[in-house]
Amino acid sequence: MWIELHDNLPDHPKIVKLAALTKMDRDLARAKLERLWLWALTNRLSGALSYDDVLLLTDVMRIKGDPQKMVDALVVCGLLEDIGDGYYIHDWDEHAGALIDRRERQRQQARERKRKSRDKCEDVTDMSRVTSVTVTPPTVPIPNKDSIDDPTTLSVCAREADGQPVDNSSLPVDNLDEQIRETITEGFTATAGRAPKRTEVDALMANTGADGGMSPDMIRLAVSKAVTYGASSIAGYACKVMGGWRLHELFTPEAVERWEMQRDAGT
Repeated sequence: MWIELHDNLPDHPKIVKLAALTKMDRDLARAKLERLWLWALTNRLSGALSYDDVLLLTDVMRIKGDPQKMVDALVVCGLLEDIGDGYYIHDWDEHAGALIDRRERQRQQARERKRKSRDKCEDVTDMSRVTSVTVTPPTVPIPNKDSIDDPTTLSVCAREADGQPVDNSSLPVDNLDEQIRETITEGFTATAGRAPKRTEVDALMANTGADGGMSPDMIRLAVSKAVTYGASSIAGYACKVMGGWRLHELFTPEAVERWEMQRDAGT
């Protein structure tokens, strides 16, 4: 585990201000901030902290007394951002972006190894079962001139032999991930009015799949709520929102809408 640190950190104005507010030596104040960053690498890689996490900081940052006072000082100094229902570590993409990128590459490499291993096992199994097979190639209709000129006609690549749309679930994992990544990027751009950073997309991507459970539509909804709230860290706020949805087992926009209506009605 490692994190990027700037050489001017010990004398950075924010560290100087933190030391003054907490009545600590500058080196001690910097060390406590670094302890928070290192803990987040393993436990809060998105950079988002819940309000409940404040209690953990007593041990994480070796704080004597009320940890909320330290958190308030970090917010005043601009080292933490209050995002409405939690906190976000300021410039987390800058500090941990390289590690997040490396972990994403490692996950992609692991998925590729699993896919190759699975394909190899399937090939061996198929070879052990096959004796003599006659393969008849499928008949693909040759489009006539009218169908070529017709813009509503789909290409052969876009349809199965029976004319039905291709099922994306049969695509390789890497291709499917890339499609999801593009969808998230497009939704973020349309909602936030700017293109997301790669680290922002990586953080949002972590909410998809079997572990995250969130669809691109849910991610776009979370980004929309972050924009509406005016969060300084859109991705961090969106990840926190989706964490709450998972807690309440809300995995569709319709479920979120019903839950919010019930919450607002006090039922």
